[in-house]
Order: sequence, then C-alpha cells, then structure tokens
Amino acid sequence: MKKFILLFAIALAIPSFSQDVKKINKAIKVFDKDFHKGIDKMRALMAKTDYPTITAYEVLVKMEHYKYERSVEIWETLSITTTDDDGNEISDTSAKKLIDELLGYSEKYFVNVCRSASIESFSHTADMYLRKLIVEEKLDTGFSDEVWNFFNDGTEHFAEGKLELAELDFRKALDAQPNFYLANMYLGHSFWHRENYDSAMYFYEKSKMDHPTRVEPRDCIIDCLVKKGLYYRAKKECIELFFIYPGHDAKLKYNEVLEIENKWMNDHRFKRFLYPNDMKNEEQQSHTGRWGDYRSAKEKISKYCNEDGIIEPNGVTTEKYLEVYTFGIMLEMNADDLPEHYQFALKMMEEGYLDCYIFISMFHIDIYPQFKDYMTDEANRAKCAEYIDKYLLEKRD
Repeated sequence: MKKFILLFAIALAIPSFSQDVKKINKAIKVFDKDFHKGIDKMRALMAKTDYPTITAYEVLVKMEHYKYERSVEIWETLSITTTDDDGNEISDTSAKKLIDELLGYSEKYFVNVCRSASIESFSHTADMYLRKLIVEEKLDTGFSDEVWNFFNDGTEHFAEGKLELAELDFRKALDAQPNFYLANMYLGHSFWHRENYDSAMYFYEKSKMDHPTRVEPRDCIIDCLVKKGLYYRAKKECIELFFIYPGHDAKLKYNEVLEIENKWMNDHRFKRFLYPNDMKNEEQQSHTGRWGDYRSAKEKISKYCNEDGIIEPNGVTTEKYLEVYTFGIMLEMNADDLPEHYQFALKMMEEGYLDCYIFISMFHIDIYPQFKDYMTDEANRAKCAEYIDKYLLEKRD
C-alpha cells in the first residue's frame, strides 16, 4: 500500500511541479516509517500554499485512507467481554457501543477528508471513496466461510497470475452463492487479463444488471469496449455514468475515451472552499461577498425545503433544487462583477442549463440527494447529455 502511494506520486510528477513532488516524496518517506507523522508532514506542506497541487491532494487522501483502514482493522478485531456472577463470559454491550462509535468517528473523519479534497481540488480518488462509503450499497454480507474460502483461494491464484485456477475458484464461489458480486467481478477480471474481452464483458454486464447503480462494472465495460474498438458505445456508457455519480473519477474515465478522438471534456468546474448549502446544517460557515449572497439565499427559501434541499412548490421560485436556486441567486446578484471563471456558469444560466452545470460540472457529494432526485427524470438525463455534447466537448491542443 505504502509503496503504491510512493509510485503514484512519482507517476504524477510533471516538470512545473517538480519541486513540489520532491517535497511530497519526502513526506511519503516519513509516512513509510510512521504514517501519523507522514500525514502531519503532508498537511504542513499543503498548508504552506493557498492552492496545493492535485498530486498533493491525491497523496493525502491515499495516506488518510491507509490510516482509516488501519483504524477499522483495530476496532473490528477488538473483542471485549466481561463475566457474570458465575464467572461465565458475557458480551459487554457498552464496550461494543464504544467500539461502534470509534468506527463511526474514523469513517466520518475520513469522509470529511475526501469531502474537502473533492471540492478544493479535482481529486478522483476522493470521489471514488465517497461513492463507495456513502452512495453504493453494501454487498456480499452474510456468506459462509466456505464461500469466502473459495473466493480467497481465487484471489491468491489471481495475484500469482494463475488465471485458469482463479477462474475455477470464482466459479465455485458463484455456484455456492450466485449473488456473490465480488466473485462475479473477479471472474470477469480473470478473462480481462487473458485478453478475452467478450467473456469479461459477459460477467461485467451481469454485475451491471444486478447492481445498476454501481460504478465499477460500468468502468470495466467501458474498458472492454475501448479494447474492442467500440468507441461510440464506450462514450455512451460514460454518459450513463454521469447519471449515476458524476465524480472526478467518472470524468477522468470519459476523458480517457475521448482522447482517442483527440477531444476532452472541459466541464468548466472551478475550485471552491465553501461547502454547498445544507438544510441539515444550521451552523454552516458564513461568508462575505458573492458567497455571502449564496448563503443568504438559503435562508430565503429554507421554509420550502426538505432536509435534502428539494424545494416544494411555492410562490417564490419554480426551481426545485436548493443548490441550483442559491447558486443562481449568487450569479444574478453579482452578474456585473464576476471573475472570468464564473462566466461559463452565468452563460449556462442564461441559456437554461444551470441545472446541468450544477449537477454535472459542479457536482459534490453534499448535493447527491438533489442530484439523485433530478436524475430520476428522463428529460433531465437527456438534457444533461445534450449539455455535455453541446458545451463541454473540445478539441485537444
């Protein structure tokens, strides 16, 4: 894990950030010896600049994920028991409650690391973890030890490159537990690594059909389609991804496909250091200037909003979503004095695509409930597909 982080930082190094990467790699070396000190050094490095690089955010998120996983391992393996008056062991429910609280704290802390990284930067890793922790359903629970033994044998053979043996193990796991998501996905991977993309796609498609809101099978299907030269279908799958979770990771995947046509998706997103308006949080960070107008707009419409920020019919606005409404108010009130990077958003508002801009270009996990409701409407999905094709696709230089 730690070596992977080091390699990741080196791989992302680019000449203009060479000095920054050298400092990041020093922090990684500290992390390899003591991950707490390494994280502290990484944060101290990022605190020295107003705008840390994407490399810095990516490495910090991976460091914090390592710390989070270690915390989960410790608390989940800890078992506390007491004895009754007769000396019999009994489970200590108060201790279990404490452990659950510590697990919850660890997850909440890591989620907040990713929330900040995905709004202050274009961290695709942060978005991936947010999706996995918050959005996607938990799968493969309650299986027998025998089923997991088949799967674990398969992953061992897979790691050793013994793909035919791995395939047999994954099939055994699926014979015993037909709804075993991971076994089905790994079975697909075993074919992918043998360059049998048709068979790999068969199993990825099955996972997609069984779990249509899960991103990983769709990512794998896109990769297969590219390998088969089916670029139109690959692009269509990418657009479908945006209707499920349009994070930085989904946009990165789409740009990989577009590169074949010498194009890229310029979503005109800009970094912000203020979280979206949240009806469940009455003590959000205040602000001045245009973002002060954004915060104030929340108060004007709050009595018509549910806790997810979905606006009920009212006499103030026909807008249905808190983020679109308050962002629009900010643009309107400051239309004559907006920096250059706001101009695209203003143009989208004037042309009737502000909702698409918010839910595709400026998406953040905090507005996911609004996004999810918005995407239930086929007309909205079609409008977003049009928005991407009409306004976001550009030729590479």
